[in-house]
Amino acid sequence: MLNVPIKHHYVPQFMLRNFCFKDKLLYYYDKAKNTTSVKKTDEIFMTRNLYRDEINHSDNPTKIETKMSKFENEIAKLINDKFLNDSEIIISKEEEEKLRLFISIMSLRNNRTAKQFSGNMSDAAKDFYTMFQPNGDFNDLWKRNLSLILDCRSILEVGKHDKIDQPFKYFMIRDGFMNYEGVEADLLKELLKNPLNMFPFMLYFVVVERRGQKDFVIGDNYPPLINGTLDSGKEQHLYTLCPISSERMILLVSLGAIHAQKDVKFLSDVTLKQPNFDAADRMHIGVKKVYQKEVEILNKAITDEAINGYAFIDKERI
Repeated sequence: MLNVPIKHHYVPQFMLRNFCFKDKLLYYYDKAKNTTSVKKTDEIFMTRNLYRDEINHSDNPTKIETKMSKFENEIAKLINDKFLNDSEIIISKEEEEKLRLFISIMSLRNNRTAKQFSGNMSDAAKDFYTMFQPNGDFNDLWKRNLSLILDCRSILEVGKHDKIDQPFKYFMIRDGFMNYEGVEADLLKELLKNPLNMFPFMLYFVVVERRGQKDFVIGDNYPPLINGTLDSGKEQHLYTLCPISSERMILLVSLGAIHAQKDVKFLSDVTLKQPNFDAADRMHIGVKKVYQKEVEILNKAITDEAINGYAFIDKERI
């Protein structure tokens, strides 16, 4: 078959282009080599045949990559049309749900997750996933569910899908709607008895724009998380970081973050203000300015979580 896609990007090129200093050219820092070089967007954040699936799509092994590209095109239009330039971003309920699902899929599709389901997991995890994949082919389990999720356009749709396995439904809810990572099992059980108890773990959108002498970077482990240690000693998920250009970043923020002490949340209450909704149930997100100190903290989380490397527009501004 001619023109079959071989380079499968786990960070979309439409995002990488927003970090280019010239057409499709950006700076890339290789962590293993400790070197910075100029790269093309199609050379980084990709693995050859990462999503190739000859078990579930024997007639079209690159079908997952095709589905991925279709969804990326939809999100690219949303981000480019609304998130990159507007001072107040207004999105419909449908667009909000689609973006939440896309961010959740970004966590599922990345190279680290792929390696985990290719065998890099504990024996306990293998025993658990065997309930959903008796033959022990967890790479097939990952690809099969990823393919089904890519047919959806909301987390609710994923939750209602009768062929998507329960752990993957959980991943979508955790990463795009409600994050209760780090909560002890007994406490989580109590919280789940009443949905209102989960309120502090709900995730909402914030958009920040950098000011000053530092730009945002983008890493290969997308999207990274920032956790904070509370006075009680417990860790709480604060932010999911989704850089979309050298100037702007989307954050999925835990409602509990705004109630954390200042040295834990580090961003101001003004920055963390929740979006408003109008009579048509459209979300209004005001873009907040963050300055050099905050940009450095956000970038450090990205570079620390990067596995192989990270990219940026100007090596003098990071």
